[in-house]
Amino acid sequence: QPLQTSVDWRVELKFKYLISSFKMLSTIARGSVCHRTSSSGHQRLRCQRNLSSSRPTTKTTYLGRELSVDSENDSVTQDLLEKAIQSVPFKDWLHQMEDCQDRMEIQSLKIQSVDLFGKRVGFLKFMTEIKDAKDQIQKKFVFMRGGAVAVLVILECEKEEHTLLVCQDSTPIAIQRFPSLPAGMLDGDGNFGGVAAREIEEETGIKIEQKDLVDMTEMVYGETKSRGMYPSLGGSDEFIRLFVVKKEISKFQLEDLEGKLTGLQSEGEDIQLKVVPLKDLWKSTSDAKALSALTLFENLKRERGDIFKK
Repeated sequence: QPLQTSVDWRVELKFKYLISSFKMLSTIARGSVCHRTSSSGHQRLRCQRNLSSSRPTTKTTYLGRELSVDSENDSVTQDLLEKAIQSVPFKDWLHQMEDCQDRMEIQSLKIQSVDLFGKRVGFLKFMTEIKDAKDQIQKKFVFMRGGAVAVLVILECEKEEHTLLVCQDSTPIAIQRFPSLPAGMLDGDGNFGGVAAREIEEETGIKIEQKDLVDMTEMVYGETKSRGMYPSLGGSDEFIRLFVVKKEISKFQLEDLEGKLTGLQSEGEDIQLKVVPLKDLWKSTSDAKALSALTLFENLKRERGDIFKK
């Protein structure tokens, strides 16, 4: 009986040793660093997790020096990391940050997620450590989606002004058929007017010449003060360039637009048009684009008269 107990004890010890070795090897495979230490006369392996060292990293230029840009999790691959720092919104942001170095100097930057729209970067989220004007380090989070355009379409029919809203289901705010101005994301070439004209045609079916669009953002703020309306500057770089266009149509055409179904099926768009009197726009939707565009248009008209005159 004592012999049997001794054998069982030895078998159990070997089994535990095999399990421990398997766990140690698994940890090494995941990128850990192991050190051999001695305790109570027995040799043991102490493993220290070092997963971050195996994650992708790259570099970009900031203030004339190299800045490391790291991946914060395994979902951001080397390829996505490179796409992120080469995207137009990121490069624009980095360039602007160089002009803010006295109050916001980048110390570190970690990419947390990258979403592609086809081959280009659509959404980008990252964490950056910033040294402020008091030399204190602040941790900031940025949801980057770049710029967009929105157009206030004024339809004049029998001397009455109407405007056009596009009604779409919105998953982020959980509202069906939410009415808003026709809008779309910029494609990176900086052609605000071209994107605006294309979005009107895609979302409403109305063809607009780029030359007929009035860039209210540029008219009010110029090119240096503001790139557009910032709807959520506490956490996102998004800016929206606000345009207005005026078009005369017949009563038949106006009635034909009401309730019309439009949108690009290839992009999952399911849009229903809504025609409202321009004077009622302020109470017809809580869309920030519509309210901002209406404010700019009314004040420009008050100060400058007919802004559509060339």
